Amino acid sequence: MSKMMETLDRVDAKYCASLMSRFEHMGISKSAGEAAIGSMIVHDAIPTGNICMATQSMFPAPSPALTSFQAMSPVADA
Repeated sequence: MSKMMETLDRVDAKYCASLMSRFEHMGISKSAGEAAIGSMIVHDAIPTGNICMATQSMFPAPSPALTSFQAMSPVADA
């Protein structure tokens, strides 16, 4: 596994190390975790870009005017 990790760029290697740590905390054996990460590397399945979780603040509440308009709209009842 360490040889495969050497082929990764710094960001991907950090992600895989973090994932391995999560696996350990979940009680997944080291060999099973290494096999899973090795498979991800071989199949080029390591997520790219910013990995984040959507939060409520990403979706602003609709404006009161829009809500009032939708309540009056006949389409809203359909």
